[in-house]
Amino acid sequence: MEGQETEFILGNKTLVHLGIDANHQLAQLASGSPVEDVNPFDLGIPDQLAPADVHSKLDGMVIEAGDNGLDPSYLQRLREVELEHEDVFWFDLLGNPPALVEPLRVTLRPDATPFRTRPRRNTRDSWKRRVPSSGTR
Repeated sequence: MEGQETEFILGNKTLVHLGIDANHQLAQLASGSPVEDVNPFDLGIPDQLAPADVHSKLDGMVIEAGDNGLDPSYLQRLREVELEHEDVFWFDLLGNPPALVEPLRVTLRPDATPFRTRPRRNTRDSWKRRVPSSGTR
């Protein structure tokens, strides 16, 4: 654009071409009926798993732990812990309520002193030593 202008006005045709239709938006507001908001990410997955599904998955994990070499004397205790804390385990990020877990409380020791450190400056070589390469760049 020529000149020192920092602001400019766009016409209705330009706005409609950009996908901004002010007249349509005003008509929607004037009609009073709310427009249904469609969730573009709705995958048709149920909001929650049934408790029986959770229980069967946990039992499968206990059996798998035994198959992978967990001492058989601990399997019964693992089943008891699983049943006692069944409401804590979530397998998918669905519309589940929050897990029933006591919030973690952190307290500093009375003799703790604040400490400030400079940010680290890492070179590419230092990152290559820390992170194994997958062979792709």
